[in-house]
Amino acid sequence: MSPKSFLKAFLFSVSLFLSGIPAFSQKAYEEIRSDTSKAWGVCDVYHFDTPVSPIAPKGYKPFYISHFGRHGARFASSGSAYPKIMELFSKAHSAGILTEKGEEFYKKYAAVFPSVKYRNGDLTSVGAEEEYLLASRMFDNYPQVFRGKAKVIASATYVTRCIMTMSSFCDGLKIKNPSLVFTRNASYSDMYFMNPTSSYNPDVKGSEAGLRNSHAVWNRDMKAFEKEKMHPETVFAGLFTDPSYVKKFGNPYTLEYYLYYIAASMSCIGNGVDLTYIFPFNELCGIWESDNYLYYVSKGPDGRQKGRQWAFSWTLLDDIIKKADTDIASGDCSARLRFGHDITIMNMMALLGIRGWDESVSDPELVKDVWQDYRVPMASNLQLIFYRKGKNSDDIIVRLMYNEKNVVLPIDSDIAPYYSWQSFRDYCLERISVARNIIKSTD
Repeated sequence: MSPKSFLKAFLFSVSLFLSGIPAFSQKAYEEIRSDTSKAWGVCDVYHFDTPVSPIAPKGYKPFYISHFGRHGARFASSGSAYPKIMELFSKAHSAGILTEKGEEFYKKYAAVFPSVKYRNGDLTSVGAEEEYLLASRMFDNYPQVFRGKAKVIASATYVTRCIMTMSSFCDGLKIKNPSLVFTRNASYSDMYFMNPTSSYNPDVKGSEAGLRNSHAVWNRDMKAFEKEKMHPETVFAGLFTDPSYVKKFGNPYTLEYYLYYIAASMSCIGNGVDLTYIFPFNELCGIWESDNYLYYVSKGPDGRQKGRQWAFSWTLLDDIIKKADTDIASGDCSARLRFGHDITIMNMMALLGIRGWDESVSDPELVKDVWQDYRVPMASNLQLIFYRKGKNSDDIIVRLMYNEKNVVLPIDSDIAPYYSWQSFRDYCLERISVARNIIKSTD
């Protein structure tokens, strides 16, 4: 192997390590067994692992940040989950058909219910704290970016939890430096790039928008996969003396999902209530696998999508590049902060060609080993940190961080995971071109 080939192979291995993706696939169920919180998938809270050192190559200092973050921890997003499960268990309790475990669950849930009803999708106090702490760490890592009256421009989707996330993050910076000047925005006009797989993007068809789309090409296969992996009767048999009773309140698969989302939301709420015990381990894994498969076929690199879902996110990458060009040239803005959703991060990782996010497999059984939605917990974030050598110098380098850890990109660089801004910019423009061609050539 030539020295150059060896270096590329070495950097690629480092990229897998730094981006948190194992070089050799680990069985997802084994990972969940070692850390049950992963069973909650995208509902898991942010893991504040020790971040890598922010020290840049000698002579380079940070001066600008471009960021996209998922909202912080939230309540269960379904408007039906909390009240429907309360109705089911309260009536079963009155009818005397709950098992001992069922009564225990009912008692715990009844105590929690007043604080969660009507709160579907709202940012929790845990979510606000996540954002506050992430902002504080960003400031501490890159204080040069936030000196004096530095200008920070923040944008969010119009969804309330994203707006509240933006507010908490900005507060986390403001407490560090009260002189910072903020501009905050949340507008429908930005949705085509802030939430590029939504119906606000004119390229998105009706059968492609949304996570659970009954008109999507994958919908029938998704339903079949759910029936194979989920066994609601195993959960309800432990909670009801007559498991068939639940059918009076809806589809057992839907109700099992509701239980799953409610249990997952407890750590997001931070109330100390653990409802994991109602799920046998294999069933918990089966529900996660089904939910994980949904994200893969709906918003991931599943072949039936022909790359369209991740290609839609070219609008966000385009905004990042253009705004960086403008901000660097003018020097008026020190940081661009954007706050949106998990799906957008998934799409961006695939668009950027980062291994572990863009692999298409046709066998549903293999999906869990190439794609794990628990890699996008609440408050997940992409950070582009820009450095320059000397004030107003054109010698600019950039690095990409995912959840505060370095990501190595398929770009030639002697100082990876740092890249010249020009090389990074050219690579992104190339990926944007690829994405736009996918959208134009597919339907």
